[in-house]
Amino acid sequence: MDNPELGRKVLDYVTSHPGEFDMTVWGGFTPCGTVACLAGHTMLLAGYQLARLNSFHRPDGTKVRRKSAEAAKLLGLVPDEQFSQDSFSLFGVQQNEDAIKWFRRLVEKSEAVQREQAAVRAGDIGRTVRRRELEPLTAPAEQPLTEPVPEEAPVPEPVPALQPA
Repeated sequence: MDNPELGRKVLDYVTSHPGEFDMTVWGGFTPCGTVACLAGHTMLLAGYQLARLNSFHRPDGTKVRRKSAEAAKLLGLVPDEQFSQDSFSLFGVQQNEDAIKWFRRLVEKSEAVQREQAAVRAGDIGRTVRRRELEPLTAPAEQPLTEPVPEEAPVPEPVPALQPA
């Protein structure tokens, strides 16, 4: 997922508004408001309009033909993220809880990758690694060593080379 910001926005919205989340409908209207699946909420939160039942228009007014492909593009999903090993689509999951679980893993993984990339760009990873490498080698001066330091063993005198007789 190349757009974890939108992914987080969608995840937070559908988990805090469960009455507006239904994986069995792309998008629709109810007496209480709008209801949509993950793909539908992705488009709505990206500024798309729900024109009528299951029909979305982009911000420029053009009609969306392939809703799952459109949502995947907005989120920056690659096929391995959008489809399971048996080619089942994230946007085709019928159970809300299963879809949320899958989507949450994608969002959290993407956020972790983004944080790691930001740390690398800032140079924090190198400092952290160097600090971890050095910590075992140094101890505060006021902390006594737990084991006595053995005295150095005397170095034996070199054995003289044998002289031919």
